[in-house]
Amino acid sequence: MFSNHVLLALGLIISAAQFLNAAVTMEIKMFDPNGQCKKYLENGQKYLEITHARVLELGPKNGNNLRQIVGNHLCQGKFETGTYKFKCQSTKSSQPVDSTVTMISVRAIKQMLSGQVDYRYKADTMQMGRFISLDNLKDQKFDPSQHIAIEKIIVNGLSKNINQDFQTCFKSWPKELIADHGIYVSEPLGGQLTQWARMYFEPDQLGEAI
Repeated sequence: MFSNHVLLALGLIISAAQFLNAAVTMEIKMFDPNGQCKKYLENGQKYLEITHARVLELGPKNGNNLRQIVGNHLCQGKFETGTYKFKCQSTKSSQPVDSTVTMISVRAIKQMLSGQVDYRYKADTMQMGRFISLDNLKDQKFDPSQHIAIEKIIVNGLSKNINQDFQTCFKSWPKELIADHGIYVSEPLGGQLTQWARMYFEPDQLGEAI
C-alpha cells in the first residue's frame, strides 16, 4: 500500500494539473452581424459556427522554416451573446515558447454552398456529411451575407496572454471574413493586425510542425 505521504503528493500533483488545465480561458468575440459588416455578416451566424479552438505555442524555426508545437491548448465551450466562451485543456512541454498562434475549427450548421473538404477531416467534430453531399449542394447558390468574422480573441492563463484585435472586416478583406467550413490559423499582418489562413490539418498533440 502507498504511504499517506505518497498519496498526498499524488493528490497535489493531480490537483496542480487540474488547476493548470482550468486556468487557460479563451473568449472569441464575433463582429455584430448587423454592424459595420452587415453586407457580409447578416446571416453568417445562422449558417456557420466555431466548434472549438486551439492555442498553439511554437518553438523557433527549424531548417525547413517550420516551427514545432511545444504547447497545445484545446479550447471548448459555448456561444452566448455574440461571444464564444471557452475553457482550455493544456498540454505543454518544457521547451521554450518562441511564438503563439490561434486556430479555429468552423463548420456549417445549415445547408449552404460549401466547398470540398481540403483538410484532415474529423467526422465526429465537423458533422458535415449531409451538407457536402452532391445532391444537397447542386441547387445551392453563393450568398455574400453568409460570412462570419471575429472581432477579438482574448486568451488568459498563458505565460504571455493573447489579445488579438481584428479591428474591422475590411482591413485585409477577404482574409478576415470566413465563408466556409474548415480549419483556420491566425497569421500576423503587421502591427497588431491579424488575418486568417487556411490550415490543412488540426494538430492535436505536441511535436508536430507548422
